[in-house]
Amino acid sequence: AELVPMHPYVTFLSLKGDLRGLHKMVKELQVDTFPTLLLMRGEKEIAGTRITGQDRQLERLLRVLGEHVTEYDRSAHVHLLTRMREEAGVESDEEEPDNEEQMIWVFDVECCGPKIAVSEQ
Repeated sequence: AELVPMHPYVTFLSLKGDLRGLHKMVKELQVDTFPTLLLMRGEKEIAGTRITGQDRQLERLLRVLGEHVTEYDRSAHVHLLTRMREEAGVESDEEEPDNEEQMIWVFDVECCGPKIAVSEQ
């Protein structure tokens, strides 16, 4: 949770891989250890960025993010926010929204209510 404000251009997603319906995804991503952290660009894992186990996990994640998040990633995030503002009809000279408005919320399916549906994309 502390990483989200530090890295607004990264989307963090947490999944419980042993939940029903996620076995196919776990198998496709070749995850056999929990927890496993994957750094992906688009739908592809960035080679050499997989983090398994809990030992110094945060330290290793920060190092991987520092090595692999590029200026292009940061720029793409700014362009995405600009496009979202334009689509919402927000003038470009308006004040920047709070970080809370910029957050992309990701929910843990294990903690979701009964009306949340989990589907593969």
